Amino acid sequence: MQLLQNQALIDAMFIALQYTLFAIVGGALIVYEIINSQLTGKLHEERGRLEHKASHDDLTGIPNRFEFFRRLKKGIDEARVRQHKVAVVYIDLDGFKPINDLLGHHIGDEALKAVAQRLSSFLRLADTTARLGGDEFALILPAIHIPNDIELIMPKVLTAIKEPIRINGIDIVVKASCGVSVFPNHSEDHRVLCRYADMAMYIAKEKHDSYLIYDESMHGQEGRRPTKDVNA
Repeated sequence: MQLLQNQALIDAMFIALQYTLFAIVGGALIVYEIINSQLTGKLHEERGRLEHKASHDDLTGIPNRFEFFRRLKKGIDEARVRQHKVAVVYIDLDGFKPINDLLGHHIGDEALKAVAQRLSSFLRLADTTARLGGDEFALILPAIHIPNDIELIMPKVLTAIKEPIRINGIDIVVKASCGVSVFPNHSEDHRVLCRYADMAMYIAKEKHDSYLIYDESMHGQEGRRPTKDVNA
């Protein structure tokens, strides 16, 4: 009888030990899944942060030069399939250097951020506003209708930029010169389109506060500005 009782006790302890082990292992797995999920979430968050930092301008928060070319190439590929047009707009701020020289770079930086915000605010979600560097910006306008949409959008761009920007109680006024090229009207190569938009922008600077759409007659004036490096 004593032996049977001892055996029953041993069996009960064995079963209890099994349940305990199952509970420990199950709990460990749950803890592992929680920690793994948290680490994975943090890794995805960090990856997203790094990708955003690599593709966006530190000062203004809008797409940078690298991201601009990536989106332009993608936009042209999509437009080619859908038989749409894409406008490329190069923007150079007129009279920006004196702001930095006379008022300081911190004022100039605030003005650049204001311009970036204004350009982004009235464009469509499908459009891209990018900062190419310094005081130069660029736009990608997919599925555009020529010339009606250009004639509607570009005056808005110029007006938005030249609205006074109040910084530390001072009204800063900058204006812009813009050049426009269109896929596929002017070229099907994104690098050529950028060069043409840059060429039109430079010629528009002679008038100030204006925009020009590229045409072939501008090639006679191409040598007046060094060709820019269009990396993509």
